[in-house]
This record gives sequence, C-alpha cells and structure tokens, in this order.
Amino acid sequence: MKKLIYSKVTKFLVWLLVLALTVPMVDCFYSGLMEYTELGGDSIYAFSRDFESSYYLSELLSMPVNAVAFSYMDVRNAPLEYTVHGDGSITGRYREYSEAAIPVAPSHSAPAGTPSPEVTPTPAPTLPPAAASPQQSSRNEELYAVLEERISSFADDERIEYYIKVNDRVYTNTDATPEELMERDFSYLNHRSPDGSGERLWNGVKSHLSSFDNTLAMSFESFGADEITVCTAVVDSHIDAMRETWLQQEQIVKSSFEKILVLLCVFLVLCAYLLMTAGKSAAGPDERGLMDRLWTEVYLLTAGFGAAGGLFLAAALFYELFEASYGSYYGGIPEYMALPLVYIIVVLTVLVVLGSLVMCARKLRQGSFLKDSVAFRLLALAWRIGKALLMWLWRLAKTVWKLFTGTWRALASEIRSIMARKTGRWLVGGLSVFSLLLWLCGILTPSSPVFLLFASLLFAAAVYGLIKRGKDMDSIRTGTKEIRAGKLSYEIAPPHSEDLKELASDINRIAQGLDQSVAAKLKAEKMKTELITNVSHDLKTPLTSIISYTELLSKVEGLPEEAADYISIIASKSDRLKTLTQDLFDISKVQSGSEEIQFEKLDAAVLIEQSLAEREAEISASGLNFIVSAEKELYFMGDGRKLSRAVGNLVDNILRYSMKGTRVFITAARRDDRLIVEFKNIASYLMEFEPEEIVGRFVRGDSSRTDGGTGLGLAIVKSYVEACRGSFSVTVDGDLFKAVMSFGLI
Repeated sequence: MKKLIYSKVTKFLVWLLVLALTVPMVDCFYSGLMEYTELGGDSIYAFSRDFESSYYLSELLSMPVNAVAFSYMDVRNAPLEYTVHGDGSITGRYREYSEAAIPVAPSHSAPAGTPSPEVTPTPAPTLPPAAASPQQSSRNEELYAVLEERISSFADDERIEYYIKVNDRVYTNTDATPEELMERDFSYLNHRSPDGSGERLWNGVKSHLSSFDNTLAMSFESFGADEITVCTAVVDSHIDAMRETWLQQEQIVKSSFEKILVLLCVFLVLCAYLLMTAGKSAAGPDERGLMDRLWTEVYLLTAGFGAAGGLFLAAALFYELFEASYGSYYGGIPEYMALPLVYIIVVLTVLVVLGSLVMCARKLRQGSFLKDSVAFRLLALAWRIGKALLMWLWRLAKTVWKLFTGTWRALASEIRSIMARKTGRWLVGGLSVFSLLLWLCGILTPSSPVFLLFASLLFAAAVYGLIKRGKDMDSIRTGTKEIRAGKLSYEIAPPHSEDLKELASDINRIAQGLDQSVAAKLKAEKMKTELITNVSHDLKTPLTSIISYTELLSKVEGLPEEAADYISIIASKSDRLKTLTQDLFDISKVQSGSEEIQFEKLDAAVLIEQSLAEREAEISASGLNFIVSAEKELYFMGDGRKLSRAVGNLVDNILRYSMKGTRVFITAARRDDRLIVEFKNIASYLMEFEPEEIVGRFVRGDSSRTDGGTGLGLAIVKSYVEACRGSFSVTVDGDLFKAVMSFGLI
C-alpha cells in the first residue's frame, strides 16, 4: 500500500486528474454564467433569500427618487452647460450660487426601516417663506430642466409607475394617486415638506439599502424650502415574470454551485495528496536535486504571479465572452477561440501554481524551506548583526560604567606613578606647556600670521622630541630581542632619558648575569661529564683485573663451599659494576658531543626483528606475548649500532618490568611523513613517577627493586635517539607504559 501511495505512477495519474478537473469546473462556471445572463440580462436573483428580498426591486423602486435627488445635486453645483446621458448621468461646467439666495432648512431625517403603514416624522420648526429672487427662479427652471432629462431615461420603462411632484410641478406616467400606488404589492414613497420634515415608506420589499435611504434623506435636507413627493410602484403584470426569472436564476446558481463544489472538493483532495506526498517515496525522502536548490522565494513568487496573471487573463477573456453574449463585442479574440484559451490558461495556471506549491512542500519535508529562503537568510543576518550590535553596546555601556565608577583610583594611581618619575614630570610639564602655547597661537593667529609660524616650529620641536624618544625605545626593543635570541653578550647603548637609561642598564645587567650563570652551568656540566668519563675510564682497568682473578678463583678446585659462594657474588657484582661503568661512559660521551655518529639508511622493521632475535631465549622464557606490527620498507637515517642498543634497552625494560602473562605491542608505522615506533606493555608494579623523570639518569621505575638495571637504560635510549636526529617520549596511562621513537622518513 505504501508503495502504491508514493509511487511516481500514482503521482503522475493524480496530476493528470487535477489538470483534467479544471476544465469541467471552468465549463460549469461559464455555462452557468451564460444561462444566468441569458434570462433577460437582469440579475434579479443576486443571491437574495427570496424574491421580496432582491436588491433588484429596491433599485427599481428607487429610480424616480434618485432622479430627483441627483437633479438637485447637479443644480446645486449650478451647471451652465450640461448633458444628460442615456444612463442618467450628467456632465457639464458649473457656476456657484450664493447661500443667501438658496434658503436651506434645518437638518431633520426620518428613520428608515422595514415597511410600516405610518412613520411619524420628527417635528421641526416652521421656516418663514423665503422671498423669491431672480437667482432662485433661474435655479428652479434649471432644476426642472435637469429633472425632465433624468426622468426621460426611465419614462418608457413599463415595469414601474411613478408620481413625482416638486413644488407645483408634477411628473407621472399613471393616473393613480400616491395613495393608490402605495396599495400595490411593491411600492415606495418618499415625501419631504417645506419645513424639513418628511416620511419614507417601503411596501412589499423585505430588504433595501438603509444606508442609501439615509444618504438620500441627508441630501434632501440641503434642498431648501421645497415640497417633494416621490411615489413608485411595480406594475402588477411584470411581477410574475420577474418572480419567474428570480426562480430560474436561483436554480441556475444553486445547480452550478453544487457541481462546482463537488468538483472543487475532489480537486482539493487531489491537491492535498500531491502536497502531502511531495518529496517522499516508498524508500524514504527523495534526494535534493537541482530544482530543490532554487530559492524558496522563486516558487512563492511564481505561485503568486502565476495565480494573479492566470486569473487576470481568464477574467479578461470571460469579460469578452460576456460582452459577446449581449452583441456588444467588437474585435479582439473571436468567440470560438476565447473559451479554449480560457481552458488552456486555467490549466497552465493550475500547473504553475500547484507545481510551485509542491516544490515548497518538498522543501518543508527536506527541512530546507527556510534555509533556502533569501528573506530568512537576510533576517538571520540582520538578527546576528543586531545581536552583535546590542552585545557591543552592552559591553560599551559596561566599559563606560566601569570607567566612571571603578577607574578613578587606578587613574589617580597612574598619575601619582608618572609624577613620581623624573621623565613623567618632564612629559606632563612639557605637554601642558605645549598645549597652552598651541592654544595661545590658535587664538592669536587671526591677528598676526607670525603666531602660526611659531606654532609650526613648536610642533616641529615636539615631533623631534618624539623621534628621539622613539629611537631610544627602538634601541631597548632591539636589545631585548637580541638577548632573548641568546646573545647574552649584547649590550644596549645608553638612551638620553634618565628613566630609559636606568631601564637599559638593568637589562644589560640581567643579560650579564644570565651569561655568567649559563657559563657556570655549562662549566659544571662539562666538569661533571669529564669526571664521569674519567672515572669510568679509570675503573675499567681494576674492574678487568677483578673479573679476571674472579674467573681464576672460580676454577680452583677444593675450595670450601662458603668461598665458592663468595666468589660467585664477587663475579655477579663485578659484572654489574662493569655494565654500569660502560653505560656511564657511553652516555657521557653522547651528551658531551664527543660521540661520533655514523649515519646510514636503516629499515625500521629489520631493526626491530634483529633486536628481538638477539633476545629470543629471554622472550620465550618470560611468559609474555609479543605482538609485532611493523610496515615494510620504512627507511630512515640513523646509527644502526646505537639505535640497535636503544631498541634492546627498551626490550630489556619490557622483559624486566612487565606483568607476567600479558601482551606486549611493538608497532612501526608512517604518520604524516614520520616514522613512529611504539613499545607498549603492562607494568607489574604501580607506576608513581612522572614521564619526564623516568628518562633521567639513575632513575628506576620500580624504586623498591635493587637488582637488575642501572637506572640508565631510558636515558641512554633518549640520548641515542636524539643524537640520530629523532625524538623520544614516554607516556603513562594507569598500568600502560608506552615509549615512542620518531624519525623523519626518507
């Protein structure tokens, strides 16, 4: 089931269904619109609840009263020349009447509401009759002329009967009185008395625009002391036809709406499926492709502009089709081409918009919707910049706060320290005088250019002084670098400043003291090395005699058993003393630099194998498991004899100090163009020493043991490895002891 849902074939079929559904939805909308408009061309239904609530009836009944109201508005602006158009609108150029010539009644408006037999108007004060003036008469004549033009626009409308009376002028298309017209099923009455009071009655119409009624009443209030009566009624013979049209339009709208709603629900479900499965397959999320790396705004803008452009083009073509249905379409796209173009545009719009939304859904599933958004990156950048700015302002505020709260004592201390020195006093005094003189020169320069020249000379003198002081500081800095580099005999030339001269003298004395200390240390080290070398050399002759006589005594027969034991002890101690003497002699020669190193090309694996082969018997008897991993053909330069002894010393230490039954790891490998040889074993004792101490002379790992080694093994290893231009280090981790030799490969 999961494979079927996320299958590419299923998604492709759903895409085809989505695009296919757009055509019947557009066709249903178009056919419903054409059927709706073909029923006489009037929108009687207009989504009203019933026929009596139709705005069509309200607009039909308000045509005469609109004509009166708009006529008054036009004449109040005093048109000199005007034109009445077929739709009742008037255009022209205007002049203004003075307010004194046109009496205006106080504002009184009767409430507009649901139909009722009687509306009691709000009483208003009676105005005295205004004297007619030539300007007033001219205004009335223009009013009647404009009103007649407006009435002519609906005078032939057979749907309504009207009665209009303005002062003594009556305009009507029926013999019925206003009272008789109000007895009709659908009628409207609007009456205004000269005193400003009036009434408005609606009959048979359930819904009308109360805001229109109130606006009309407010317009009547500015018409002056005129009596206005407007009554309108719908002709009974037309009511049934309009009701039938209303029912037919209602049925068309409901039917079209139901069809479109069903198609739209299926369309939305399919779109939801495409959005929910975007970027996911049966095996998991899809990998990001080239289209997924486009900015998010590209798809959002494509969806927005695609929807707006598609709707605009479709609406424009629908408008042309609508105009063509009334016969008022001239030129442009032919009618037989417009509808297919609408289908194509809508399908392309759905494809572009839905495709963009699907790509946005893929980005959401991949978690890259915001990451690929330029706006989000700009906001993130603005946030980081704002945060950094706020942090900088916060640190600045804290610094300023500390400056004003906690640094005055330090500042005072520094001032006291500066003033306590001769150079400091000279600098403060000189700076004060320099600033004062510059200030005076700046004030007096406008009166005489001589002071500008004086200020320039003063500035040049200050620059000269700074250059001299800078040279003194450079001399001290150079001397310090030379001494730090090891030239302890270097001496700094005395500066001109007393304080700096004292500083230079102190540095020179420090260098002299270090030179003497280093010379004394080197002399002592040399004497110690020579002493060890000479003693070791002098001990060789008596040791050789002792060893020789001990061998002769051990061969004498018939000696007592105790004498034989003594001879054996003397032989053992003599051999150990001989080994110690030889080790001392060797390490002294290496550390004194008198040992000659014979460099040759060596193979690390061969060197390790030879050292282990020389101690094969001891390794077999030790009970240790040696695991050797040495890469072949790892060549380096070194003294084979001395490095063989170094490796042998490490193996001897392993045999002497490793825990029985444990494994020993010896590895040789390449790491960053270096040869790394490691010896790792588990100690049989608690290692409480530091790695730097164990490589010193006469230091033993297990201080409780008095037999075996001399305490010079690791020191000899370190000396031989460093003499062969390598490095040696020791690491202790719990019971793990690791010795590492490093050489440069060739």
